[in-house]
Amino acid sequence: MKKLLIMLCLLAMPTLTFAAEAGSIGVGIILGDPTGISGKYWIDKDNAIDAAIGFDRFSVHADYLFHLWNIFPQTGGGDFGGYFGPGLVFKDKKHDNMVGVRFALGAVFEVDKYPVEFFAELVPVLELSPDTDLNLDGGIGVRYFF
Repeated sequence: MKKLLIMLCLLAMPTLTFAAEAGSIGVGIILGDPTGISGKYWIDKDNAIDAAIGFDRFSVHADYLFHLWNIFPQTGGGDFGGYFGPGLVFKDKKHDNMVGVRFALGAVFEVDKYPVEFFAELVPVLELSPDTDLNLDGGIGVRYFF
């Protein structure tokens, strides 16, 4: 339990540190692995920190994301881009706590007229503890920015 609390604090610190500017904080849902609540903080137009808490089986992750806005054709009505970046993950796996590193790869669509973004991602996860293993997480979601 002590390890869980320490990991949660470490994963939450970057998000809490940058949570100051209005309009740059988004909250929403993610469906997949994990399924739960998702948050994002824009540092600038190309860099962000995202995090999620999964409730299907308890998990917490945080990623530092680099966005590329010119890799997809723009369709109008919003900005369509890709992103990638490293992160950390903690999962409760049937009483064995798993800690690992992630590398997020995804696509995001920011709607012009509303403070909403839609996203989809595939995330290779290297589990480091209790055993070493390579898995693939993924999800789709939506966030509202305020």
